[in-house]
Amino acid sequence: MKTKKYQRPAQTYRHTLTTVPSISNGAQTSDKIYIIGGLHNTLNVQPAELREDFVQTIEMVDSSTMTPSSPGSSLITPSTPTNPTSPTAFNFKKLFTFGKEKKLEKLSGFKKVRVEGKPPHLGKHSTVLYEKPGHSPKLIIFGGVVDNNVSNDLYTFDVEANVWEKDVYSSLDKVPAPRTNHSCVVIGDQMWLIGGGIGQNMTPTNEIWTYNLDTHIWNRINNVKNIDVFSPRLGCAAAEFNGKVLIYGGGYWLQRSLTDRYWRDKYTDLFIFDTITLSMTQVDMSHNMLKPDVGTFPASVLVGTQWYIIGGAFENKISYDVFCLDLISLRWRKFTEKFYGGDSLSACHFVTSEKQNKILVFGGYCFVPLDKLCVLSLRYKDIMDARGLYSIESIL
Repeated sequence: MKTKKYQRPAQTYRHTLTTVPSISNGAQTSDKIYIIGGLHNTLNVQPAELREDFVQTIEMVDSSTMTPSSPGSSLITPSTPTNPTSPTAFNFKKLFTFGKEKKLEKLSGFKKVRVEGKPPHLGKHSTVLYEKPGHSPKLIIFGGVVDNNVSNDLYTFDVEANVWEKDVYSSLDKVPAPRTNHSCVVIGDQMWLIGGGIGQNMTPTNEIWTYNLDTHIWNRINNVKNIDVFSPRLGCAAAEFNGKVLIYGGGYWLQRSLTDRYWRDKYTDLFIFDTITLSMTQVDMSHNMLKPDVGTFPASVLVGTQWYIIGGAFENKISYDVFCLDLISLRWRKFTEKFYGGDSLSACHFVTSEKQNKILVFGGYCFVPLDKLCVLSLRYKDIMDARGLYSIESIL
């Protein structure tokens, strides 16, 4: 039997990390995680020099290599809560545990994917998963900086056939302006595009667009109710929850030239966008004494009713924190454990072959590009799944 050859991804930030769940009736037996694009240059490199510093690879980790019986187990701190049948036995700090951070040469699961078609050099883009019954899962990649130019290109990557294709717009199509550092989520057959920075100067916008993943038609949503409460921004986090779009943080980047550019505003506010009524609501979080103090370029992961906001930054302040927002009680919690810290990182939820819920955090920027990785074990989610519970409030 031939040994699999694994590679160590480069120090990377402004990349995407996307999980493709296992397929019970197909060949894929465990979740797979795809790293697409990113940058690994320093922030002071001039745009003309960025070309060779983009990561032109698709990397993949098989979550089956990250179980306690596998070479990846050193990343995970296994622990079993006492008396798992009694809610009073649980301690919040013990339900969430980080594995020790490791250099990626210690992880045996990453490998470069052989792709039919040539992915471009890209970063500052978005990637979402589209799963249509009866069809191969596809990753949808939009915008960002592509081959050194701000782009509104859209690509699809078929994860079963490993085929990369570019969607060709017609001259009559109304499409979003080229942009970077935006957010996208999928609801049904629609991809919702939120905000971002338009053009080379990354001018913030609060535009909302939809892209029909079956008809390949863009549509700008012009009649959003209360859109004025949602100020233009880039670098925010977004997730789908019960058919609505959650939006957190971001900032207003002002760039007049390469030497005159700065963050004018940072945001740590929370919004809910209703995709049916097309209304934007700012959520009153004044009841929270504890909440994140940075909101630009965090990683975010939604697991059940818990939304994790990981890292982030504002100017020279780098966050080493992990916060969790319970969407039932709208209460923030902060982990006592610190992760390696950074912004422009990426994270995703995955389930191991032993049905354990975990979050993988990779890369980012902390004054230099990072190639670090850590794993957060969600033992509370394993317990909730076993009991058929909905929110962590039910076991604490």
